[in-house]
Amino acid sequence: VDVWKAQEVVINKDAIKSFIDSISYPIYHFDFETLGPAIPKFKGMKPYGKYPFQYSLHIEQEDGSLEHKEYLANPGQDPREVISKRMVEDIPKDACVMAFNISFEKSIIRTLADNYPVYAGHLMNIHDNFIDLAIPFKNGDYWMPSMQSHYGLKYALPAIVPEMKEAYPDLDSVHNGTDAMAMFKKLGEATDFYEIAKIKSALLEYCKLDTYAMVKILNNLKVLIK
Repeated sequence: VDVWKAQEVVINKDAIKSFIDSISYPIYHFDFETLGPAIPKFKGMKPYGKYPFQYSLHIEQEDGSLEHKEYLANPGQDPREVISKRMVEDIPKDACVMAFNISFEKSIIRTLADNYPVYAGHLMNIHDNFIDLAIPFKNGDYWMPSMQSHYGLKYALPAIVPEMKEAYPDLDSVHNGTDAMAMFKKLGEATDFYEIAKIKSALLEYCKLDTYAMVKILNNLKVLIK
């Protein structure tokens, strides 16, 4: 409350450095998009059970070079086994995997591991090696009044990477996770080739931005402690 009243910026360099020192390279910046239908859509699901239909992965090397990988399912088809297979192909065991608010990604991975035992060992290895990029913001080690006490990715990005404050508003059609769910449903109803292509592009660009935003946030945190 005092910091808000004073409109001060908080930067706890020692805590941020401790967080960064816990990271090893290469870093696998990862993000899911999911649906949670009231009526179970596929075998083994529960009402409102979430299943992933898309992910983005930015692989960051210590020299700053990036490689991007992604997956987007075809609507109507059960994507869970394919996504499980793709994940274990794209992310090696014992890798440093990063997400923003890892509890969501980890819950999805646990469900995939339960459903597909053939991939369970590798998936749970990924699960156990997540690092949460939200920690410096959640703990108040980096805080700006513009964040209004929120530490979500959409609040952290413009606060610490101001040149990207319009990155999400400038996207076409998909600006948040709710939009992504709606557009994936729309993709399943689309019949026009150009509409299908446009929806797919919008979904891919949105999910790609989520993991690229993580790369930029982490890099700017590193600059702060130098």
